[in-house]
This record gives sequence, C-alpha cells and structure tokens, in this order.
Amino acid sequence: MMDIVNQRNFDIEVLMSTYNGEKYIVEQLDSIVDQENVSIKCLIRDDLSNDKTVERIEHYRQIQKNIQLIIGIENLGFARSFYELVKLSDDFEFYAFSDQDDVWMPLKIKTGIEHIQEYSDIPCMYFSNCELVDFNLNHLGNMYKEVALPECNFQRLLENLAVGCTIVFNKKAKEMFLKADPMKIQFHDFWMYVICSYFGRVVYDSTPQVKYRQHGNNQVGNKPSLRQLWKQRLKQLKRKDAHIREYMAQELLKGFSDLLSDEDVYKLRIVANYRNSMRSKMKLLFSRDIRMNKTKKQIWVKAHILIENF
Repeated sequence: MMDIVNQRNFDIEVLMSTYNGEKYIVEQLDSIVDQENVSIKCLIRDDLSNDKTVERIEHYRQIQKNIQLIIGIENLGFARSFYELVKLSDDFEFYAFSDQDDVWMPLKIKTGIEHIQEYSDIPCMYFSNCELVDFNLNHLGNMYKEVALPECNFQRLLENLAVGCTIVFNKKAKEMFLKADPMKIQFHDFWMYVICSYFGRVVYDSTPQVKYRQHGNNQVGNKPSLRQLWKQRLKQLKRKDAHIREYMAQELLKGFSDLLSDEDVYKLRIVANYRNSMRSKMKLLFSRDIRMNKTKKQIWVKAHILIENF
C-alpha cells in the first residue's frame, strides 16, 4: 500500500469548525498546511466566534490560498457545524475532520490515506491514537494504551472510540454520512464511526498522529477525582435531550434498512423504540449484547436506559 501512495500526492479536503479559537488556530493551521506528500484544501466554517478567530484565519488566508472560510449565519454547535461542512465540501477522494486547537504530526494525512485508499467502494474511515499534551504541547501520555475494536456492530453503537480530529474518511463514507437528519446527529465523529462500522470498514492506528491539547471540556489526560467523576455522571444523567444511540438507530433504520442484516434490524428497532415500548425497554436493559469493558461503564449504560437518555 505504501508504495502506491508514494507514487502520487493524494488530494484531501480538511474540514474544520471553529468557535472562539483565536489562541491556537494559527498553530493548528500550520500543522495542516505542512502535511507531507498530500495536496490539501482546508474548508473552515466559523460558528459565530466573538473573538479574533475569523480575523486570524483571514490573515492566514492571505498567505495560504488553499484555505476557504465560511462564516455561519447562526451558531449550530459543533456537531451540526461539522455536518454542514461535510454537506458543503467539494468533490475529493478523501476528507478529514479537524479541531481548532491541536497540532498534527507531519505524516498524519498520508498515513490515514495509506490505510484506507484501497477501499474506495465502501464507506471507510481511519482513526489514530492521540498524544495528550498540555497548553504548551508538553507530553502527558497517550489517550489509549490498548484498543480492540468490537467485532459486533451493536457494540460499536454503544461506545465511540474514534476521536474526531484523527479521522480520515473516503467519499463513500461522506455520501452515507449525509443521509442522516442533522438534527438527530449529536456527535459527528460517532455517526461516522457507526456508518463505517455497519456498512464498510474502520481502521485503527495505535501510533499517535495528533497532539491533542488538553483544556476545558476536552480534558481526558488527568484522572478526575471521585467527586468530579460523580458530578460529570450526574450531569449526563440529567440531560433529558441526549438520545445519542436511539437517534442513530432510527437514522440507520430510516436510511439504510435495505443494507442491514435481519439481526441488525432487530437490535436497532429495540434501541429506536425503547422509550415508546416497555417491552423494548426491558429487552434493551437485559440485553446480553450490552457488554462494556468495565463494570462501572456497564452500570452507567443501564442507568441511561432506565432514565431514557440512551
């Protein structure tokens, strides 16, 4: 595969959503335009920032002409903003999601393409491990020590392992991604992971390809205290609008029922209808397919089913 990639520069469109990212946006853009052995266009949608993010992107565009900026007319939130970016993207062989505050390794895109370029006839995505870093890019550790992708599609519906800023995907994945109702997609990376899991291929790379800056809401490097953990869990349980898996199950059934196996349809219908049917709720609650790698995760999944924000 590597020899095939080295024979040419592949074209790819990087999709970035920004919101109040003035502090690190230039550093992130530098790492994108400096990617090796690929030709890049970067499509940015700003989600109504009120700092100097747009100003800094506009200044950067004077030097780098392969960057296009769209200023949103409303604040959509990150998931819908990324959905809009996918919808507005041009005709490319490959695409990648990007956050506004990380730093990419020089061969991130090339490596991603090497892993998926032979699967053009199916929706396919690549994602990698992340190097966790602090504000100043000092090493904190890696996000994953070991990752084993579940073989069962239903298990992948339970938990997303793919960090959005590491994902590279192909045109077929883009086409299927856009068949969903954007109002039902609460996490763009989770939806892409589910689409490629059910209908194509997901490839994981254990080598970190992104320096994943830890701050604010995205901190995963530092172990929270027991009190902080309980506060996080209780906040999640109180969210009555979070129907992440239920909505994705509904979208899979609505848009792709003819591509699903009978077993997948059966399981997805249980998830899609569990709030409307006590029978479905009980089947989901006691399903043997809900197997998390940690007991505490298993307990919280059951809790989310019981209070109906699964």
